[in-house]
Amino acid sequence: MKVSSQPTPYPTLFDHRGQQKQTALHTGKTLAVSRVSHDLLEISPVGRQLDVIMRDAVKVSIPSTPKDDINEMMKMFKPEDYEKMKDHFAQNRIKEGFALLHSFTKLIPGHPEWLQAYRESARR
Repeated sequence: MKVSSQPTPYPTLFDHRGQQKQTALHTGKTLAVSRVSHDLLEISPVGRQLDVIMRDAVKVSIPSTPKDDINEMMKMFKPEDYEKMKDHFAQNRIKEGFALLHSFTKLIPGHPEWLQAYRESARR
């Protein structure tokens, strides 16, 4: 392999008669473009309307989903851990607070009575 520090030449093109053709790279001229130029940043009148942003937010809820609140369950069944978690969040120790919450969520499948008691108290 031959390595050279000189710039590589542009490719040479030949027409159907075998004569060398000058390309746009050789001449430095730009090629004609047959499309209409337009501003790509132009915003259409429809895009300028802010109706979509100005609409009121609507809360969507799916009726079949349970409304269980893990924080409320933790407050009912592990109040000391709940207070520790709140203290961690208040002191900006987020990782420790979420660790307590996560450890509580791991306990829930082993205690179905907690879920039943929470749902009964939530109905009242």
